[in-house]
Amino acid sequence: MLFRSDVVVSGKITTAGNSQLTVGSASAPTANLNIYVADQVDIQGNGVVNMTNLPANMAIWGTQSSSGSRQDIKIGGNGSYVGVIYAPNAVVDLTAQNGIFGAIISHETKVAGNGKFHYDVRLGTVTQSFDVAFRPTSWSELSQAPTSGAAFARDAREPFNDVF
Repeated sequence: MLFRSDVVVSGKITTAGNSQLTVGSASAPTANLNIYVADQVDIQGNGVVNMTNLPANMAIWGTQSSSGSRQDIKIGGNGSYVGVIYAPNAVVDLTAQNGIFGAIISHETKVAGNGKFHYDVRLGTVTQSFDVAFRPTSWSELSQAPTSGAAFARDAREPFNDVF
């Protein structure tokens, strides 16, 4: 059974401290959450936990129009974000120490501090409403070995460990 929720937020989204939004559980491993927001998003700490570990099951949809005020989406702190962000008119600022796993479509994306971004290749086979949006049309292969510690090293975890 698929547990799907669509939430439309009319104001800002902010998580801090111990606040947390959890998607899925042992009893709901196929849960799916879509959040639609035109205002600012600031997710810090472990603000969003995707228990399914599937980026396709968690999506933030930035709905700010290009003629509106600038939308900022910030994801940082000690946590990680497993999901997709579709916000073509937003500036996405990633500083999450444990990384972002999924895909991002934005006007501008900044990765700073301890931030890390990992595109999840499983999104290339997704058959949901955003399936076309998160399929890469081209990419640049990262040249550093996964164990090098370099900022742009390849990811050595599944499913990336056999890409050599």
